[in-house]
Amino acid sequence: MRFKFILWVFLLLTIFHKYSIAQELTFGPVNGINFSNIRGEMTYDTWSAKPGPVNGIFAKASLGNWLALRTGAEFTSFYYQEKWNYTNYYADPVPWDISYSSSSFMPGGCIIGPSSPAKWDYHFLRVPLMLEWKTPGKLSFGFGAGAHYSFLMNDEYTGKDKELHSEELREENSPPGTDWGWMLSASLNYALNSRWNIFLEGRTTYGKEVYRERIKGKNGSSELLFGVGFSPFSKPVKEQQGPAPGRRIEIMPHAGISFSKSADPDKKSDYAVFSGLNSGVSVKIRVDSSFSIISGTWIEPKGYRIEKPSQSRVYYNYTQNSEQTVNFRSDVSLGYLTIPLLGEVSFGNRFTTNIQFGLYYSLLQNAMAKGEETREYNYGNGYQKQREYFAQNVEGWFRNDDLGAITGLRFEYRILPKIKIYTALQAALGFIKLGDDSEDETSGPTPTQLKNFKNRTVTASFGLAIPVVQN
Repeated sequence: MRFKFILWVFLLLTIFHKYSIAQELTFGPVNGINFSNIRGEMTYDTWSAKPGPVNGIFAKASLGNWLALRTGAEFTSFYYQEKWNYTNYYADPVPWDISYSSSSFMPGGCIIGPSSPAKWDYHFLRVPLMLEWKTPGKLSFGFGAGAHYSFLMNDEYTGKDKELHSEELREENSPPGTDWGWMLSASLNYALNSRWNIFLEGRTTYGKEVYRERIKGKNGSSELLFGVGFSPFSKPVKEQQGPAPGRRIEIMPHAGISFSKSADPDKKSDYAVFSGLNSGVSVKIRVDSSFSIISGTWIEPKGYRIEKPSQSRVYYNYTQNSEQTVNFRSDVSLGYLTIPLLGEVSFGNRFTTNIQFGLYYSLLQNAMAKGEETREYNYGNGYQKQREYFAQNVEGWFRNDDLGAITGLRFEYRILPKIKIYTALQAALGFIKLGDDSEDETSGPTPTQLKNFKNRTVTASFGLAIPVVQN
């Protein structure tokens, strides 16, 4: 698998070299922030999203008006922190100082006290390679997909500090020296003139090497970047670029609220609706005067709420006990990165009604169970009540992706000659059962408790429609 990956990267670099000579070349600095998002089989763990830096340079070669090939070199850090609410026996290598990590390691099997955090810091030199689709025009939208290869830079693993530990200890506890994986990005670009442009980019990354063995944890992040591009060989912008006459492209940023119940359809009464804020950017390509195609990248919260007495923080399960009562309130949130593909039929001129229909594909970014657990104990001569607040990662019980259908209405009103505002109401139904197919039932509830869960969502949003090409 890794050989095929390296061969694919080599071929893309060859193409990049060829087109960087013949076509427009853009390069410059890129800086931003990432939020580490370890991707693994968490069930009742608590991992904090810790911010880290992303700094580097990029180079991009245009492959015509619509495509570009991008590479570069970036320094980035992943900061992982796990917390416990109870004393745990922990089997993974953890830092020597669990209250403030120096990233050094020690053999597993240490006792972690109540609420003690353990931290791991990884620093990488990352080489990305992505193919980007972009709209033409002064203000443009881009969507990219590709791969990265990263080199671990920590001194305690690769530098002189590693000699402080025996070779046997290093072999047992050192993480992989390199990582590779996939990247997805969405960006807004603005051309200041024919040679200079600025851009804002959102990105998500997926590593393939395991860095936290206990949970099969792989590196991941959500990133927000800002960059400045310089095109030294750029020619003056031509009068006509982009789509054929009669067509038009619009960029549509939006924000709104989602109401979802991602639960078993046969057990609707056991779960309540979960709400959350959503946002995203879409691109609308008009095919003719009444039909358009829409795609983009959306950040969507989905999930469900447990409000009944239960014995699980993830699903409803209640067993009567005369001595102990568990009153359990839990919000289970599933954070998705969604890529829609919609058709849209439009009616009207200044005030436009749009009917939408199509499919979506979503990648799970995180899954959290948050809430309050109250336990009441009744004894023959006494009574005790305990209350606990919790926030736990539960990605291990859910699939990493989802596929479904979307239908909706969108109402537009022109407020300026080139800008419209709109409100939209959409309903989405997932086709895929969310329960993880894993057969490992030793660390929590059996996967069969969740196997029939499907996403069902209603979304209300507000946004702008900004034309990129006006013919």
